[in-house]
Amino acid sequence: MYHEDSKSFLIFGQQLNQIITMLQMISDRNPDIQKLNEFIQYLKDLNSYEDMLNGFIFGDRKTIP
Repeated sequence: MYHEDSKSFLIFGQQLNQIITMLQMISDRNPDIQKLNEFIQYLKDLNSYEDMLNGFIFGDRKTIP
């Protein structure tokens, strides 16, 4: 593999969108690869770093009295 499995990386939305687009093209040609479709959906559902930080810092504002 190219990178260690235990390492984490931060990439920008534009780069992630390019990866998703390329994977979607492969999936469109091979729709029966369920793991690929699941991985694409996982990437689409990722929260941004800023959103995760805001959730950590501010929490769920609905529970604050």
